[in-house]
Amino acid sequence: MQDGKYEPLLANNDGWLWSEELELFLGIYDEKLRFFSLDKQLIPTDKERADAAQQQVETERLQKEVAQLQA
Repeated sequence: MQDGKYEPLLANNDGWLWSEELELFLGIYDEKLRFFSLDKQLIPTDKERADAAQQQVETERLQKEVAQLQA
């Protein structure tokens, strides 16, 4: 927005729109509107972050279990 008026955003070569306010790209990924960083990395959703954290906890638990069995 400039001078109280919206300005059209131009898509980049990937078809993404840059948001100055968010400092992120907006684009389509897996048929959904998603955010991407300046270096074109997909920004994970809260659910994706929670799932990854849970997976990490499970991986660590399994590694400890295997280590105990090997001892």
